[in-house]
Amino acid sequence: MISTNGRVVMFSEGATGSVSWYHEGYAGSLQETPYSFLTSNLLTAPGSLAASCVTNRGGSTGKLFLMNHFITPALTASYAADLLTTAAAVNGKATIVARANACKTARGKYPNIIAIDQTQLGDVIGAAKTLNGV
Repeated sequence: MISTNGRVVMFSEGATGSVSWYHEGYAGSLQETPYSFLTSNLLTAPGSLAASCVTNRGGSTGKLFLMNHFITPALTASYAADLLTTAAAVNGKATIVARANACKTARGKYPNIIAIDQTQLGDVIGAAKTLNGV
């Protein structure tokens, strides 16, 4: 990307068709953690962190590591409120950093990408700065 002065990489979760610049992310470049966590303690309790970092799509060889860090609550009448409550519980800087450290231990590398829900809650920017030594 540097030598070609490129600025953007586009990844797909599935079929990319015949577009040369659209890459299927989980076909070698990207690895990830599970993405379906029903309760916040699965991402916050120290005893659950290693299990939250196991290999999911993309195997374990991709250079880019996506840490999915959000809760997918059950579909109920309070779903919208539950999304905000759980995001507030898991989006804290210390929580994200602790999980990234656990993933580093479990997977041998820090995440390059942190996927969260409700960016206005918590401090994912602060967590990324801490993880990058900024």
